[in-house]
Amino acid sequence: MIELQVLLIILAIVFIGYLFIRVINVFEKRCLAEIIFYAYGVGVGAVAFQLFTYSRLGISWNPLLLIGPWLLIVLIFRNKIFPKQSILPFQKVKLRYFDKIMIVLILSLIFFVAFESIIRPVQAWDGWSSWLMKAKIYYMDGKINPSSFLYLDSEYPLTISLMSTFIYIMIGQVNDRAVLLSFFMFYFSIGAVTFFSLKNYVGLTRSLIFTFLLLSLQNIIRHGGRFEAGQADLALGYYILVSGILLMDFIKNYNIKTLILLNLFLGITSMIKNEGLPYSLFVEVLIIYHIIKIRKYNYLLPLFLWLIPLLDWQLFKIINRLPVNYLFRNFYIHTGRILDVILTISKEFINLKNWNILWLVFIASIFLPLSTKIRSVLRYLYILIFFQLIMYLFIFLITPVDATVHINNVIDRLLIHIAPSSVFSIAIASTNLNLKNYFILQKLKYSLRRFQSLF
Repeated sequence: MIELQVLLIILAIVFIGYLFIRVINVFEKRCLAEIIFYAYGVGVGAVAFQLFTYSRLGISWNPLLLIGPWLLIVLIFRNKIFPKQSILPFQKVKLRYFDKIMIVLILSLIFFVAFESIIRPVQAWDGWSSWLMKAKIYYMDGKINPSSFLYLDSEYPLTISLMSTFIYIMIGQVNDRAVLLSFFMFYFSIGAVTFFSLKNYVGLTRSLIFTFLLLSLQNIIRHGGRFEAGQADLALGYYILVSGILLMDFIKNYNIKTLILLNLFLGITSMIKNEGLPYSLFVEVLIIYHIIKIRKYNYLLPLFLWLIPLLDWQLFKIINRLPVNYLFRNFYIHTGRILDVILTISKEFINLKNWNILWLVFIASIFLPLSTKIRSVLRYLYILIFFQLIMYLFIFLITPVDATVHINNVIDRLLIHIAPSSVFSIAIASTNLNLKNYFILQKLKYSLRRFQSLF
């Protein structure tokens, strides 16, 4: 069964990412189940960079040559790779009845989306005409042929396409339907990272609630395996979420191991979609600010983990004369559009079909009374979310396409990039709210109104 083969390859990608995390020796106190979902993100970037490097050096994309270096790393670092640590987060936790219900609901969502990703072919236009089209071209050519960029008129980074190419190489054939499992894995990983990270801030029950709310968003489900799988937007949402969480962890403890992992993720983030580049650059500016603040200038060295692949990719584009992004071919800022752009974007914020009431709650959460500790945690997460929104606003001011048409075509996908981070921020902002008392108060108000209506 081809799906089982793809699943095993995904586990191999997870293991490759796990090697990096273990060699860095970060996450020593975290359970294996949590590390897996960070490892997947690192592994995707690792195999994509490996294919890119092999192609540049003229090395064959032979499965043995691709797996060999990772087996060598296992032999060299075998004593560090398999430490004794807990596997699941619930081994020493007594679950309440409500917690068990939430776990069942979350797992039901995950199995539903996984099943949808298996039974459906690629349906999204960009999925089969761009991301997976490039993956097939690279697989058939056995290398990255620069002429393919001219054929597709695309200069998007290659990580997502090369991830699919890696799977094709390992199974020995093209199978667009089975490869959607790798996109489902981003859906699964977003939920897992959200749960594990929130548990440290808001406790078990709330982390389960907000994980369920995130995974139940229709737009997230569609990109995770239902109708829109095969594109890079959910993957970018995953990398933006993880990078934001790691940035908060770094600012909290200034641990250089956390900084190394953060820069690995930022390097991959910039290689997912063009929208990830300004985000990663802005995060690096914040990192440099804190490095200067604490005067540990040796912390600048891990930044090369972000800079080197980025510069290499830019050099590749220059050498091979890749097409310039259509947004910048006739660069001009249409300032007269700004009001129309804001109004059109705002319509998506109240699109209940895609987002339920996510964005309305997000806006409301900004005005909640917060303690100094919580405000310090959320400060940078809010900054990153609003930076990304401002960047999208700028894109629509310079686009040569009719701005309203452009927004309506892409805004639901662009908001996926920040939706996981937004749910994460809402969860932390709600820390001071006693949800149980709130619901009791609402019932009392309702009962009072009913009582008054009798007179």
